[in-house]
Amino acid sequence: METTSGPTMSCQSFLPVSLHRAEAEDLASPLYSFDSQEPCEEHEESLTMFCLDDLEPLCEHGAAVSHAGHRVYLLTEAATDCKEELKTSLNGLKKRRVQFEKVTQNCEHASRHNQAEAELTEEHMKKEFESLHQFLREQEAARLLVLREEQKEKRREAEKQVDEMNQLITSLEEKVQLVEEELDAGGEGAGFLKVTQIICFTKSI
Repeated sequence: METTSGPTMSCQSFLPVSLHRAEAEDLASPLYSFDSQEPCEEHEESLTMFCLDDLEPLCEHGAAVSHAGHRVYLLTEAATDCKEELKTSLNGLKKRRVQFEKVTQNCEHASRHNQAEAELTEEHMKKEFESLHQFLREQEAARLLVLREEQKEKRREAEKQVDEMNQLITSLEEKVQLVEEELDAGGEGAGFLKVTQIICFTKSI
């Protein structure tokens, strides 16, 4: 008995390419408000510059002293560039959200498919085992019937042999009784010889 089963679906097969580490680090980076009018705490000047290397707003004095050699440019330009980058990142996040929603749907579909397939396989197995049980029950009944018939036939043969033996025993008993009666009567004539011939004939049979 073979039980056959279809391919099992897995939601791993629907997963998109994972996020690049650099993108993940960018998304995890802190965001600054470029519209802030707060002055520089160290130099008490307006924050009009932005250091791209350290990702922090600066005053002109701090840009010239503490961030010499860094990529520094105007805060307004940085805000504009950052907004564009944020829009690009936002679009990417929306696309990933759609991908993840599709993955979720595919995983749910795979789960339902696997559940339905398991139920069908279970039902098929039950039917096959029930068919096997029915076949075994029929085989058992047929063999028991044959065994009973054989027992009846053997019993009939034994009874027949017993009847035949009983008949022989009865016949012998009759002859024994006849011989004993003749001997007791002390016969010596033709009747006695006739009985003797009968007994001798019986022995030869």
